[in-house]
Formats: sequence, C-alpha cells, structure tokens
Amino acid sequence: MGTVSGIAGVLDVAVVSGGESGGQTYYQTPDGRSVAEVSNAVILFSDDFGGSAVNTAGHWDVLDGGLGANQALPSSGKSLTQGAIGSGTDMGNGTDGAANTALSVSASALTITMGTTNGAELWLLSQQAFAGTEDLFFTFQKSQALAANSIQVGLVEVDPTTLVPILNPNLANAFTNAGLAELGGSATATAYSCVAIADSSSAYATGSTGTALAAMTANSEFLVEFHAEDVIVSNGAVDSASAKTSSPSRVSSQVPNDGKLYKLLIRLRNTATPGSSTTVTFGRIMLWNSQELRVEVASGRGDANAQKAVAVSRWRPTARPRP
Repeated sequence: MGTVSGIAGVLDVAVVSGGESGGQTYYQTPDGRSVAEVSNAVILFSDDFGGSAVNTAGHWDVLDGGLGANQALPSSGKSLTQGAIGSGTDMGNGTDGAANTALSVSASALTITMGTTNGAELWLLSQQAFAGTEDLFFTFQKSQALAANSIQVGLVEVDPTTLVPILNPNLANAFTNAGLAELGGSATATAYSCVAIADSSSAYATGSTGTALAAMTANSEFLVEFHAEDVIVSNGAVDSASAKTSSPSRVSSQVPNDGKLYKLLIRLRNTATPGSSTTVTFGRIMLWNSQELRVEVASGRGDANAQKAVAVSRWRPTARPRP
C-alpha cells in the first residue's frame, strides 16, 4: 500500500538537528553559535528517472488504458467500487507496469510513445499520497504539437483508505478534485493551460492559455503551484537563471479542495486519431510541501498593489558644505 505524507491543515516543519537546548533542536555553526533551521519546503516526492525502467517498486503505478471500473492498484491490491476513469484503450501493450511497451527509461529520462490509436490512454500514478499545499516541478518536452494529444500532469483526489482516485459522480471520466497542467490539446507548440475541478463539480475550469518561452519540442521546465485560492502553471528555461514566462495560466474559479488527499498523476490520452505518433519526455519530477509566508505593513495595508509588494528605497541625507 502507498504511504501518506503530510496532514491536512498542518504545516510540515523540518528541523536540522545537532544538539538540544530548552526543548529546541539546534546545530552548531563553525563559530560556535547555536542555530535552529526551520523549513516548510519539505520534499515529498522526487524521481529523476535513473536506471533502465520505471520504478514500480516504490514510485509509480503504471495503468494502461487508465483506471478501469473497480480496478485494483498494482502496488496495493486495493480497489474502489466505482466506474472507470479512463477510456480503457491501451496505449502500450496492455501491461500495467514498467515493462509496458509505450514506456522507456534511459539517460535519466522517461520517454512515452503515444501512438496513433484514437482513445489510447496511459497513466503514471504515484504510489505515495499527499495532503496539504504542494508545489510541483518537472522538466518536459514533446516531439510535436497536436490537438489530438492530451498530456496532463498534476494532482488528483484519492480515497483515504484505498488511495484509489475517486470518480466524479457528476462528470463522466473525471475526478472529484484535481489540479492539472495541460501540455497538449493544441497545434501551437508553445501553448499550455491550467485546468482544475473541485468537489465533484460538473465541469472543469480552464485558465487562459499560457505561452511557453520556446516551443515545447525543446526541453523546458514547468512549475505548478497549488494554493487554497488558485492553481498556477508557469514555464521557464532549464538550467537558466532567467525569469519565467510572463504569461502563465491560472485558475481560481475552481480549485481542488485543500483538505483532501491527493496523488501525483501523469495522464496521456489521444482524444482523436493523431496523424502521427508523439513522443513525450520527462527529465525529472519533484513535489514538495509549500506554504506561502506573507508580510503586511499594517499602516499601509499594501492593498494598492495587487501583489502586496512594499517598495523600499535607501534615503541618504543631502551633503552640506562644512563651515
């Protein structure tokens, strides 16, 4: 069975240890000072796709055709009595696992061949489940941009007992809560979007189209920020200190319920018959627990600026001539 990280509504705190004093854990700096280091950015899941196959021993459940009706997860044997979330049409050879022919791992990269079958679908679902506020980072590229390809990466709600994704009772083939980056569905090589659904809504909410810094046929990075008030998907260049794109995609009209339990999902589907097969590559993927820390100046309130920024400048007295 998978494991659960985090507790809903509770901030995970990591403390670097090295000695204790007064109930607090400290470590010693080289000059002898006692320092307590506290961080809320706890890494929950990370896969750099080393080795020669998908890690199905501890990281992923591979589900060819999506999640079938009453289907048990390979890693746990647990299932829910519910309808399917997926087409049931195999993208690989119908084998759930690392040996699936649509998947390959080499040179620290996961490659997925989507094929040309209408309705073909393939999932990589994390065995680990997560609670709380997360940020998701991954590197990605695809061989071409086709409207017939749907490529989604994000979080989907799971049942807390079985850790199986829950079917939306009000929308066929959908999740009860989900926040996803849609990296396909368009013939424009730089187009992506944020999609979300909340508490069994009868429709997905889709953000405005984001624009990647360059065509996604080249390797780039994506950040998906899951907050209680919105989900934001942004793009940037790999191995670069330059700023991210100025046109991300954001959804706030629906946001997945922050009090629920989630799993990380990579979902690939052919929503029509593609003219040719698309190859998708992930270089690394990481999920961490994140909580914004906000500072507000009480006298100014900061509301004049949408980002609540407080400008700071250095004042110097005017030089006066000496008598």
